[in-house]
Amino acid sequence: MSAINKPCMAAMDAVLSELGTKAARQKPVLRVVMGDACVHFDVVQGNYSGASDRHLQSIANACIAEILGDAKSSQIVRWQLQPDLRHLLISCIDSRDTAAVTQAAKRHGLQLHSLQPDFCVQWNQYASVLPARPCVFATVNEGYATVAYAQEGTIAALSSGPCFCGDNSLEDGRQKTLLTDERTDRLLASLGQNPSAVSNFFLVTTAPEFIPGVSRWKAFGQCEVPR
Repeated sequence: MSAINKPCMAAMDAVLSELGTKAARQKPVLRVVMGDACVHFDVVQGNYSGASDRHLQSIANACIAEILGDAKSSQIVRWQLQPDLRHLLISCIDSRDTAAVTQAAKRHGLQLHSLQPDFCVQWNQYASVLPARPCVFATVNEGYATVAYAQEGTIAALSSGPCFCGDNSLEDGRQKTLLTDERTDRLLASLGQNPSAVSNFFLVTTAPEFIPGVSRWKAFGQCEVPR
């Protein structure tokens, strides 16, 4: 993970400048959604019933430290205990990114109300309407896919990464969907699940071209595919 680059900062400043112009009249609340490519996710399993917030935070910190090593020191680590009290969803964002967003907001006379990863925003919006039986819930944002295996409102496992090849040879929607399918199948296999036995695959994406006409994915949001 790397801090927000200069082109992204310039684009963000342009948007905030426009908001800042209207701030005196409309007093907008600034809620920032961070692209998942800037976020690291993990899910750990254990018996967390009765665990304090402090204990859960220490578990999340330890997991990120194990994965990122020395780089962990620059991360802001958050967690969400899942409804089964046995799975802890962890995310971390580089503190340089959060500082950059906060400082940009101040430059334009705005107050930052919240900053969340895109996957978390979408999960919080759609989790309540997902079936109780096992399903896959995925988000695709700017060519980056985050795929979760869920049951009864609980995220039990998660995988994320680019949905294109390093040489950018796969460009059309069908090919990108295949790469997300491969990530999904590997995630299910790691859990001992047969992908063909899972019948519900839900996807949130703002790019309608991402999903071909024939697909196992059912889309939410701006890209609605008939069930």
